[in-house]
Amino acid sequence: IADIVKKYYNDRKIVLYGDSQPLRQALQIRGLEVAFVVTGDKKIASSERPHISILKNKASEYYIVIPGLPKEKFKDKILSLGYVDFKDFVFCLHEIIINQIRSGDYEDEYGNHIHSRNCVVELRPDVYNADVNVSSLAWFSHNPNRPENKVIVTGSNASVYVGDDCHFTVGTLFLAGYNSKIIIGERGWFVDNLRFTAESGGRSIRVGDDCMFAYDVKIYAGDGHAIFNTETGERTNAAYLSEEGYTVDIGNHVWLGIRSTVLASGKKNTAIGDSTIVGAGSIVKGKFPNNCVVAGIPAKMVKKNVTWSKNPLDEDISVCGEEYIHLTDTE
Repeated sequence: IADIVKKYYNDRKIVLYGDSQPLRQALQIRGLEVAFVVTGDKKIASSERPHISILKNKASEYYIVIPGLPKEKFKDKILSLGYVDFKDFVFCLHEIIINQIRSGDYEDEYGNHIHSRNCVVELRPDVYNADVNVSSLAWFSHNPNRPENKVIVTGSNASVYVGDDCHFTVGTLFLAGYNSKIIIGERGWFVDNLRFTAESGGRSIRVGDDCMFAYDVKIYAGDGHAIFNTETGERTNAAYLSEEGYTVDIGNHVWLGIRSTVLASGKKNTAIGDSTIVGAGSIVKGKFPNNCVVAGIPAKMVKKNVTWSKNPLDEDISVCGEEYIHLTDTE
C-alpha cells in the first residue's frame, strides 16, 4: 500500500481515514509522512481529527489512505467526495476478488496476477502480490450440483501453479496462505474432494508429473494452530512467520489411494519418492523413498521395488515407463 501511495500521491498531503501505526511506519520508510487523520463519525470529530467532509472536492490537495475499512462498503463515500480510485485514494483492504471461469487474465494495482480460465480463483481482501497460474490446458469438471473447483488465496505473496494436461473432477480446493506455494506438475489425474492446504508462513506443497490421486485425498503443509509445551511454556511447532517452512514434496508418478492424507507438521518436512504408492486411508508424515508401497496410520513402508500403471488391465511392466522402473533406494 505504501508503494501505491508513493506512486500516486504526487506531492499532495497524505491523509489517513482511520489511523494505522504500521502503515505510518511503512510510509516513513519511503520518505512519506502523514499530514493528519480524519474520522467518519461526527460525534468524535475534533480539530485534531476532523470529519472527512473537510476533504470534499480537494483531491488536488490531498491523497486519502484508508487502512482498516472494507472497500466494498466505503468506496462510494470516498467517490462522492470527488476522488478517483487509486489516483486520489487507496484502500488497504480491497474488495474480495473472484475470477470466474472463462473470465480471462486478471491483474490489479495490489500486485495480484491471475491466469485461470478453467477454475474459479478467489483472493481475500488483504491479499497482495498473489500469483495464480492455472494452465489453460488443465481440465476441470463442472457440475452445478457438486462442489466447484476453486483456488482460494488467504494471504499475500502466495503462489499457485497448475501444469499442462492435469485432470480434476469436482470439489478440488487449493488453499494458499501468506507466502505459501502450491505447485502441481503435468499430466496428473485427480478425483473428487481433493484438498491442498499450504498454511501461512512459507509453507509449500509440490506435486510432480504424472501423479494420480483417488477420492478424498488431503494434502496439508503446516499445523494451522500453535502448539505449546505445558512444562516449559515454549512453542513446539514453527511460528506463523517462521522461515522453517513445512514442505510436502510428492515426486513424479505417485499414486495416492482413497482418503489418504499427507502432512508436513511439527517442524518436519514430508517427502514421497517417485513411483511410490500410498495405501487407502493412510496418514503419511516423514520421508519415504522411490518405488515402494506406503500404508498405515502412521504410514510405514510395507513393500519395496514396485511401480504402477494407471490402466488396471495392463500386464506388461514396460507400459509403466522406463523412467519409473527402478529398485527402491533405501539408503
